[in-house]
Amino acid sequence: MTRHEAVQKAKELAVQTGKPHRVSQMGGEWSVVTPEEEVWRPEDRAKIANTPSVVPALDLHRNQIPDSKPVPTKYAVLEAHAESGDVQAQLALGEHLVATGQAQRAIRWLREAAGLGEQRAFLLLGKAYTDPALNDIPEALKWLDRAHALGSSEASSYAQHLRRQYNL
Repeated sequence: MTRHEAVQKAKELAVQTGKPHRVSQMGGEWSVVTPEEEVWRPEDRAKIANTPSVVPALDLHRNQIPDSKPVPTKYAVLEAHAESGDVQAQLALGEHLVATGQAQRAIRWLREAAGLGEQRAFLLLGKAYTDPALNDIPEALKWLDRAHALGSSEASSYAQHLRRQYNL
């Protein structure tokens, strides 16, 4: 589903149910989630394959073991893995924050992922710096050019678009 379709569906569901719905992007796919769904679903766990320690802990909570803690939210689990240096978690968290309009918060995680050589982080940093809250086009172009140098054709196209739009 495209981002636009997900946003439209989230609005419709919010009106129908009276509950807030958000759009989320994980692994390139857009989906609509409610606050109740902000836990790791099996399909979400599969998308972040480099975090095997998450699976046993989540299954433990789901089995309703007495005195167990509440199921952690996706964000909390992802943030914990990002804090521990997991580059895939840093990238996923940064991508989620950019997609949900939190570019300022995404910068930290994307810079860390880029510092560890994650190619997609360079592209996402370029996109983050075009967010209206930051609106730093020269910085965006710097990151997009780096992503292009690493082989991202999407970064090249986006950089060309920005240069035309801002006459740079």
